[in-house]
Amino acid sequence: TAAHLFADGAQGGRVHFMHETAPVSAEVLWSHKELDLALLGLRDEGDPSRRHLAEPVRWGTLAGLLPLEAQVTGFPELARAGDGRLDIHQLISGISPVSGVTTARWKLDASAIPMRPDGTSPFSGMSGAPVFVGDLLVGVTVVHHSAGLNAARMESVADDAEFVKLFTQRAGV
Repeated sequence: TAAHLFADGAQGGRVHFMHETAPVSAEVLWSHKELDLALLGLRDEGDPSRRHLAEPVRWGTLAGLLPLEAQVTGFPELARAGDGRLDIHQLISGISPVSGVTTARWKLDASAIPMRPDGTSPFSGMSGAPVFVGDLLVGVTVVHHSAGLNAARMESVADDAEFVKLFTQRAGV
């Protein structure tokens, strides 16, 4: 997820999953301020029916020059229902393997979605949302703006020994 969600020093929180009615408790295992990434571990709440939530996903990077289709699913303001509850929104966007190389951030175009009437970003609330290309997790949404989203690249953590150690321990690799 995005590290800035825990900027106040919080060591954990509640994680919402698609198709699940109740959030799951999670703890911050690793955090990197500059990348704005955090690795969360789900706390065992004693419910074996929810263990599937902790199944690892494949993650990777993009290669080549041609743009690809990315999917980002989260709980942005644009999906807020009339009664105030947040709903899930799946953004389908183009992603270019060569965009954001120097900043280690993918650029996701969402310029077709207008700003809200009050001037706030329609993507407020998308921080921490996973970015998938096919079945590969390639990034995590860390910044939203009027033209779209920026996502930290998963490849950025591949050389971080502490992250790799914690990730492989938790994933059972």
